[in-house]
Amino acid sequence: LFVQHESSRQLKYAKSRANNAGVDLYLDMPLGVNPSSYDVWKNQSLFVTGLSVGAPPDKFFTAGQDWGFHPLNPHMVRYAGYEYVSACLKSQMKYADVLRLDHVMSNHRLYVIPKGFSALDGVYLRYKSDEWWAVICLEAHLNQCQVIGENLGIVPPEVISDMNRHQVSGMHVLQCEPKTESEEISSNTVASINTHDMPTLAGYWHADDIEDRRDLGLINETDGYEHEIEQRTEELAGMLNMLGIDEDAKTIDLREVLTKSISQLAKSDARRLLINLEDLWLETKPQNVPGTVSERPNWRRKMKLSFEEIMSSDEIKRILKSVKR
Repeated sequence: LFVQHESSRQLKYAKSRANNAGVDLYLDMPLGVNPSSYDVWKNQSLFVTGLSVGAPPDKFFTAGQDWGFHPLNPHMVRYAGYEYVSACLKSQMKYADVLRLDHVMSNHRLYVIPKGFSALDGVYLRYKSDEWWAVICLEAHLNQCQVIGENLGIVPPEVISDMNRHQVSGMHVLQCEPKTESEEISSNTVASINTHDMPTLAGYWHADDIEDRRDLGLINETDGYEHEIEQRTEELAGMLNMLGIDEDAKTIDLREVLTKSISQLAKSDARRLLINLEDLWLETKPQNVPGTVSERPNWRRKMKLSFEEIMSSDEIKRILKSVKR
């Protein structure tokens, strides 16, 4: 209770300071909760405890992903009048000026894996999307909060259609679309080089994430690994071409790539621009490796630089000034 009280106090203070400076506070709504959490214990009828949420196989994770938390029961959550969903949204939106909904496809369907099965053997659990969108829009209006949907991965066309209809911004991630010119980026998007579920720019450039996924057994040693490396080489060449840099990817100064990438996104029509703080000093290690729990120190690694070092860095100031221009 004390920790929750302190979290609430500090978030209110952060929002007040930010708003007084003309800055919006941007928060992130996670897709689920720990299976051993208070939420699941208190609302046992709302969760399907024999299933865990994940993602089907894709080019990043050929073995699929099992995220380990339980999905909401679409019938029971509806029977309960979406009270739990409203409460979750409200608990974030009372602080956030902008709220990003993780894996926004969950308003329509979730990939779920029965207990004892692998992530290759999952099925889709479907929800009444029109009702979920209604609850989200109502809470966004009541709390005056802008909503952003994380629409990366396998995205059914009806998800994009509903996002546009409800004026929910999507995401444009440069590492997912390395050949896209800035003038092609939609105004109803949030632009970024990467996300917290992806490698940093330096890690992406050196294919550290591919090596890591091979070590974790998420891609096979032979065909899959070689294909990923070849594809990454093509992506880097495409990004350099898009940025107008006529140099080899192996010898290029990554600080030039970073500055031009952020500036390119800043010049686009995107409504907002997100910058991964650790990209500013070319960190190679990610903060999170999806599909892992104990295998990697997710969300626990301290940043290389202190707050004071960040604020006094001439190199970071130079990059951010280019964004401001």
